[in-house]
Amino acid sequence: MELKIKKVIRDQIKVSYAQEGALSEEAFHVDCGDGINIVSISEKTRHAFENLDFNLVKGYPHSTGLKEQIVRNWSSCAKLTNHNIVLSEGSFGIICFVNRIFLGDGDKVLGLAPSFSEYESDVKMWGAQYDGVYLKPENNYRFCLQEVLDRIDDSYKLIYIDNPNNPTGQIIPLDQIRAVAQKAAQHNVALIVDEAYGEYMPKENSAVNLMDEFENVIVFRTFSKGYGLAGLRAGYGIVPDLVADCIGNITAPYNISALSRAIAQEVASDEQFLEDVREKTAQVKANFMGPWKNLSLSENGATVSIMLVTHKNPNLDLAQAFADHKIKVVSADSFSGIGKNSVRFRVPAAKDVPEVLAAFQAIDAME
Repeated sequence: MELKIKKVIRDQIKVSYAQEGALSEEAFHVDCGDGINIVSISEKTRHAFENLDFNLVKGYPHSTGLKEQIVRNWSSCAKLTNHNIVLSEGSFGIICFVNRIFLGDGDKVLGLAPSFSEYESDVKMWGAQYDGVYLKPENNYRFCLQEVLDRIDDSYKLIYIDNPNNPTGQIIPLDQIRAVAQKAAQHNVALIVDEAYGEYMPKENSAVNLMDEFENVIVFRTFSKGYGLAGLRAGYGIVPDLVADCIGNITAPYNISALSRAIAQEVASDEQFLEDVREKTAQVKANFMGPWKNLSLSENGATVSIMLVTHKNPNLDLAQAFADHKIKVVSADSFSGIGKNSVRFRVPAAKDVPEVLAAFQAIDAME
């Protein structure tokens, strides 16, 4: 039997570094792979879990409290209403919603390469094309505004920029994001700014600050990274009114569970916690900044939990080299434009720094 599955989905081989059924604890001593916050946990998170009312699960999730808290969080940056907030299963949920309303066979998306590989994969599942503006190794993978501006034209439906960038961890200044939004608006192109790691940069650098100025800016956020709640599967999009209307046409009436809403609502107000996370992350990350002989580090933000690490030997499987030291990292061969001699490295907990640093030193000595 040949079921009538969409050809574009049937024939794709999805590229992803995410895995269900994680390898056993015996395989690795330290996880520096998944992009989660392990340096700290909010006391509001503990309080929220300890005080959960399990009667919440008896009915459908009607509460608008989380949306209202998100609006309050961003009130100094943009004039938002609940209508502009779309709740989703992590930030990937909002990726699927937005791609669904914009993309079809033959459409084109302009984006950075490397960037979040799951986004590029989802674009292809809609029969669309992802055109990468490659971050160049000779420029230490630094974002080049002019190269992006030069590529924007009427042929694109969407522009996608993750900020901070995944996997490099660099923070793109807001004035450069504004320049992209302005050029995109001239061509009626929507700009997606994926801020999944946004809690690792100051609120003042968020593209939410542009939403009163532009009608084509869409921002993705999640509670999985800085807030340390990846298992909650809670995220949201901040979108213009027209996009919100269209997403409302394709989504189920109840996005994310009542329990997730209740927990996320409580922790979303903890801005002091996020300041502490950035400070503690920077302290841990400083241990790995070198100088190194054979290893090099991409352009990256000091407060961002991830960065791209590359070995000079192009034939070295760097993820395996770390695995030999029982350190789990993400191989960069799942990202466009990077090879197996690079990995995405996420900072470990402070207690694990000596073991991970020893692995860095041993691998740096390899030729």
